[in-house]
This record gives sequence, structure tokens and C-alpha cells, in this order.
Amino acid sequence: DSHRTALAEPRALELLRELRMAVVMADHPWYPRIEQVTADFAYVRLLGRRGVFPDFSRIHRPRDDSLAHWADVLRSLPDGVRQAFVLVNNQFEGHSPRSVQRLLTLLDPGSAPRLPEPGDGGWRQLSLLKGT
Repeated sequence: DSHRTALAEPRALELLRELRMAVVMADHPWYPRIEQVTADFAYVRLLGRRGVFPDFSRIHRPRDDSLAHWADVLRSLPDGVRQAFVLVNNQFEGHSPRSVQRLLTLLDPGSAPRLPEPGDGGWRQLSLLKGT
């Protein structure tokens, strides 16, 4: 779609910089790969195709190369960037909490929180929808 690729145009990126609005850096098969910061914070979305995984209880398809790439991008952000917001959906690898843990481990091996393993006390990912 032209609206997706238009954001990758130099004029659009410059306008976002002037307005201090963040462009979304997305890892998605249908979106252009933009790895520029246009605000004093970075906004990254790690997405995937819908309907690929049978459930979201575990990592179904590890994306080690993608996680390592985004860890490098985050480590190399310009000095003026104060924060990075990274959103991961379940379609990225199959289990977004574990994907976040894996990314944090790449960024700082000692900082990632320990997540319960599936089967530890019946832990499961909570739903945002009541009763599901």
C-alpha cells in the first residue's frame, strides 16, 4: 500500500522530525523497514502474520536473527533518544512475554525478569477480554 511506503520517504521522515513525532520502526512482512528516529524517543513494533500459530502458550518459531538485529538497533540509538518503546505481539514468535524476555536478555543479560515456565503452577498468558 502506498500509505505504508510513504512514511519511508525522506520528505515524510523530515516532517516527522520537525514535528518531533516518532515514526514506527516495524518488523513486519508487509511494512517497510524504517530504522530512523524522528523524535526524542524510539517506537518499535515487532509483529508477525496472523493465524500462523495454534496458540500463544510458547515460542513456536524463534526469530533469533530478528531479535539480535533489533537489539543492535536499540543499542545504537542516537544520544538524544531518551527512551525506546518496544511493543511485541504474539504473532512475532508465538508468545510475546517470552519474546520480550529474550530481547531484554540480548540487551542486558542480567536484567531480564524470570518468567514462569509453562506448567509452573498452571501459568498462562492472561487475556484482555473478560472471560477468555
